[in-house]
Amino acid sequence: MHPPAELMTKHLLPALRGLVTHKLREIDYSQSKIAAMLGITQASVSLYLTQDPSFYRKKMREIGVEDSNTDRYVEMLFEDLIRGRVEAIYTISSIWRNLLASGLLCPTHKKEASILEDCDVCMRLFGPVQTDLQKDEVLREVKRAARIVEESPCFPYVMPEVSVNIVMAVQGGKTEADVAAFPGRIVTIHGRAKHISSAEFNASRHMARMLLTAMQRNPELRAAINIKYDDKVEDILSSMNLSFTRISSEDHRASLEGDVIVSAFKAKLNSNKVAIPPLVVDEGGEGLEPITYIFGRNATEAAQQALEIAKRYVT
Repeated sequence: MHPPAELMTKHLLPALRGLVTHKLREIDYSQSKIAAMLGITQASVSLYLTQDPSFYRKKMREIGVEDSNTDRYVEMLFEDLIRGRVEAIYTISSIWRNLLASGLLCPTHKKEASILEDCDVCMRLFGPVQTDLQKDEVLREVKRAARIVEESPCFPYVMPEVSVNIVMAVQGGKTEADVAAFPGRIVTIHGRAKHISSAEFNASRHMARMLLTAMQRNPELRAAINIKYDDKVEDILSSMNLSFTRISSEDHRASLEGDVIVSAFKAKLNSNKVAIPPLVVDEGGEGLEPITYIFGRNATEAAQQALEIAKRYVT
């Protein structure tokens, strides 16, 4: 018998440990401290460091994990380890179960264990809970993104009057129920950004609809955050060479749906005159505050982009 758990110890865990080891070393953690955090020997840490990170990314690709997902896993594990090993154990277990449920590991398992071609044990065992695991991962990712902006003294300077929300959808999300957000949004409290309620699904209408509209054109854009828009923000976007889709008050008046911004955004995309949107600028109008919408492959990516704009805004 060759259960798929062998793949974790043989392939997944060594590769992720190697990449996390390099990331911890980059912030000048000693080998002994890294060993204690990972629960391995110092000699093992030294061995992991002898290989270039590209070696471990290749190992992940060999079992079907793309570099973008590998980088995301490493970032999650890195942040968890800084706070405590229990969180990291939870994350690695969630990653593992999602990989099993997705079927990505099946080719490697069948090759190494000579499993019959019709084997679907993992997908039958873990498939029914994959959606819940995806939602749990999305909630954790949204919380991570919130910490990025909430810990910055610069971010409140780009927060709009309507406040901020960070949203992220499960893979293949189609409805607002597939999108996580912060009820009550992220507001300014004592000069700092702060969410007032825990993230949950089906907690946003407008931002969720903006994200779902973007996902129709590019399913990889699964997250979004909103910040203010003014002349200074536009100058920053230009200096960063960031392209964006512009929505004007005239576009609002031409809208046919209740949410004039979402409707105008859909019309822009359907016109085939704009590229896949990394950013959308809504110039506002009567009763509507100008807003910049930033999209990303995950909530952390979107939040980091917003934070970079905020840093430039205060300089």
